[in-house]
Amino acid sequence: MRTFAALVIGTLAFVSVTACTIRTTSMPESPPPPPPSSSSPAPTPPKPPQTGAADVRSNSTPKAGDCIGNDDRSVWVLACANRGAVERVTKQVGHGRSDDCITDDYTGFDFEDKSKPSLCLMLHGDEGDCYTAIDQRVATGSRVDCADPKAKVRLKKIVDGDGRDWCRDFAAGDPNAAALFYGKAPDFGGAPGAVHDVTYCLGSPKG
Repeated sequence: MRTFAALVIGTLAFVSVTACTIRTTSMPESPPPPPPSSSSPAPTPPKPPQTGAADVRSNSTPKAGDCIGNDDRSVWVLACANRGAVERVTKQVGHGRSDDCITDDYTGFDFEDKSKPSLCLMLHGDEGDCYTAIDQRVATGSRVDCADPKAKVRLKKIVDGDGRDWCRDFAAGDPNAAALFYGKAPDFGGAPGAVHDVTYCLGSPKG
């Protein structure tokens, strides 16, 4: 179950390469290698990275710092680099207390299982990422290439501090412009326990 405050996308109301010479020495020609034996196994191609919802601890309860995928009814833990990871847990609160998360543009998630804590969440991604869906501050689906027809919203800029006014000027004329502000958000790349204010400027996938 989701809890959030209303947001309307489209309204910024806040919201060496070193050159080198390779010398060669003439070598006598060698005979071509014999053809491979028909019994020799074919080389194994590299295995692509997993992108499914179950690739990382899918059955565990997300904790602070975990990245998650979700379908608005359930959540699962993913590696943060996984393109299915669209939100990040900022903290756990008592079960059924996701309303405690709703400050600024944070959202909350309540499990039906009463033994599990509720989660406070923020958008997860990097500048240039596009999302298949962000509705009422909640990202679902996955992060995709912005040329993908499924791309709906782009994370155009991440601004330190309260950058809602900056986002408004930056995205002037963009009908899908919006901003998500997170006060005292965990600084996941900083020292343990460090927090900072941060703003995510959103807009149309192209441009």
